Amino acid sequence: MSFNYDKIKDNQSDGNQWASYSDLFMVLSFVFLLLYVSTSLRNGTSNIQNHVEYQQLAQENDDLKAQLRTYNALKSNYQKEGASSKELKDYKQLMSHLDLLQEQASSEKQELELKAQENAKKEKTLNQYQKLIKNIVDSNMVARARIKKRDTIIQDKNIVIKSKNKLIKENKETINVSKAKIKTLNTTIMQKKVLITKNQDKLKEIKQNLSQKVESLNQQYQEQKVTRLAAQKEIRRLQRDSQKEISTLENQNKLVGKQLDKMKVRMVVASEKVATAKSEIDKIKEDKQKLAQKFQESKKESEQKMDSLTKEYKKSLSKAQANEKARQKLARKIQKSFKKAGVKLDVNKATGDVVLTFGKEYFSTGRHNLKKNMKKILKKFIPIYAKSLFKDKGIRKKISSVEIIGFASPTYNGKYIDPTSLDPKDRAAINYNLDLSYKRAKSIFNYMFHNDSLKYSYQKTLLSKVKVTGKSYFSEKARNVASDKSCATKNCKESQRVIIKFNLKR
Repeated sequence: MSFNYDKIKDNQSDGNQWASYSDLFMVLSFVFLLLYVSTSLRNGTSNIQNHVEYQQLAQENDDLKAQLRTYNALKSNYQKEGASSKELKDYKQLMSHLDLLQEQASSEKQELELKAQENAKKEKTLNQYQKLIKNIVDSNMVARARIKKRDTIIQDKNIVIKSKNKLIKENKETINVSKAKIKTLNTTIMQKKVLITKNQDKLKEIKQNLSQKVESLNQQYQEQKVTRLAAQKEIRRLQRDSQKEISTLENQNKLVGKQLDKMKVRMVVASEKVATAKSEIDKIKEDKQKLAQKFQESKKESEQKMDSLTKEYKKSLSKAQANEKARQKLARKIQKSFKKAGVKLDVNKATGDVVLTFGKEYFSTGRHNLKKNMKKILKKFIPIYAKSLFKDKGIRKKISSVEIIGFASPTYNGKYIDPTSLDPKDRAAINYNLDLSYKRAKSIFNYMFHNDSLKYSYQKTLLSKVKVTGKSYFSEKARNVASDKSCATKNCKESQRVIIKFNLKR
């Protein structure tokens, strides 16, 4: 079927616009009607086919039931009329053996399940201990690393101190050498000063002798013992000889003076070296003292830290061990009290957790209402449990909380749900089972505390400690069930439980 748009346009141009639109709407209506009729026919055909298949299955089911009834009737008729007494006896004996084997298998299965649960809880406790020991070992390794680092720092400081001692020794040697040089220079200077003094005395003596001889010659000349010319000549000779000796001595004194000046400079230099060496020694001694002080402080601080860490971890370990012993002691006490009162409940010896499975009288599927037998079990269990926890004041002070934890099986709308699934379509199942597990735990809480017919000792104390939680099927046990991705009853029911557990103060 097709539309002639050119014709519609011609009609519009001729002024028949409304008639064209009505034709178009009529054609579209006819198309939608055809589509609706074809869809209805398909759905009707599919429903008829499903109904036929259902009838066939129902007929097959009825046939099987009829065959089973026929078989049972034939069996009963044969047992009553055709079977011999021996055959009947053998049949009854065989059936009793089968029932006995079934009961034995069931009891063995329950025992194995309980042992598996205990082993799992023991494994959990051992894992906690392993973590604690691992933390202590890690802390010791950290402490050892710190000690090693401290020893490295100490070794470096010792090397620095040794180098400082070496410098002190070298500077002391320099001081001793400089002091020896100064001593030698002082001796030489004294000798030179003595020599200068002697030369000056000789100069005085020469000048005196010259004056005396000149005076003697002048006197002889006056007495006319010698001529004037001879006297003047002798005086000039004496002056020349005296001048030579005086020049020699003065030159010697100048040379000695220069030597003295050089020695004084050398002595100043040596004195400065001594002063510098002494200053360096004082500075090195001060640095050495500071290093030694820092070393002692670092050593003391490290030892204090080590002592503190050791005490802290010993204290933590001691507290953890004491808590664990107290927990195990209380678990044994609860188990003993239950046994004495004839209450048959699963109590973990290591943790003290009480598992309320209620046997066959557990919550109905999708329900959280307590059944009659469940109430009987709770009425007998709760007073004994409260008394076991709170009668002893010492134990009462150690208990921080009591948890009522509900669990549900990994099923939703009759289908198995993988507990590890993150698929968005499984979100409804998660929310539903979380709510259901919490409601079941809350039902037990309400019966324990909001029930006029149930009064027991330490009820208020227990109420102040209780916490109610729901964990759906998110538990180790639930994650391990139904590994074949189905939901066999024996597996899924293992995750249907309520656990009541106490927690000790850390």
